[in-house]
Amino acid sequence: MSALTADEVTFRYGDRVILDGVSFSVSGGQVVSLLGPNGSGKTTLLKILLGLLQPMRGSVTIDNCPMNDLHARDRARKLAYVPQAHALSFPYRVFDIVLLGRLPYLSFFGSYSREDRRAAQDALDRMGIPHLAARSYAAVSGGERQLVLIARAIAQGAEVLIMDEPVSGLDYGNQLRLLLEVQALARDGYTVVKSTHFPDHAFLSSDAVVLLHKGKILAQGLPGDVITPGHLQQLYDVDVSIVTREDGLLCCLPVRSTRNRSTPPYD
Repeated sequence: MSALTADEVTFRYGDRVILDGVSFSVSGGQVVSLLGPNGSGKTTLLKILLGLLQPMRGSVTIDNCPMNDLHARDRARKLAYVPQAHALSFPYRVFDIVLLGRLPYLSFFGSYSREDRRAAQDALDRMGIPHLAARSYAAVSGGERQLVLIARAIAQGAEVLIMDEPVSGLDYGNQLRLLLEVQALARDGYTVVKSTHFPDHAFLSSDAVVLLHKGKILAQGLPGDVITPGHLQQLYDVDVSIVTREDGLLCCLPVRSTRNRSTPPYD
């Protein structure tokens, strides 16, 4: 099981500070959620974790090896990216999309081997979607597309999965099914770092949470310790209460606003 660490990661676009001294660690078999509003630095941090951007200060290591010391092909064998579900213009088969995860193992003029195709099929089986193999990726539902993208990451052979808002655009049922699948992946030894806008999703599927606010870590730790009414007010400027459901899970409930009714609710 692989471990991932960010140490004092700092990044700027021009004079604008996007990330300022961000540090956290993810152990093998853990799910860590990055929670914060738009503009808090989540996407930039994910790109740095993947090695797509270089921090201006600080470092990222995987299994104690600096990310900068790894060739792109070696990084791809250790980390896999799961983007938000999207449609393609060309009608690629689902199986072909998953098979793309084997690219880090091909030689320059190589072709997919029997082992590569078996890895793709095993990934489809692991995600419970072997029946989609021959279908067009563009024709399956949003929830199914997201499962296909996770299958591609699994076929890649990486133990660390970086997910950018994996439930974005999915209906409620598919959101829950996907979050439960993320938990199952962690139980199987995968390390997952995912960004989210939803505190309830962090409660449901995370071992730890990192709260990002204006490029800095506001708090990090167990979901029940760091997702608090005070922190959510700082992050989102909303008033909520945290309650315990009958099944023991925590969830957020909105508190009726006390703002002056003559004040516009939005800027």
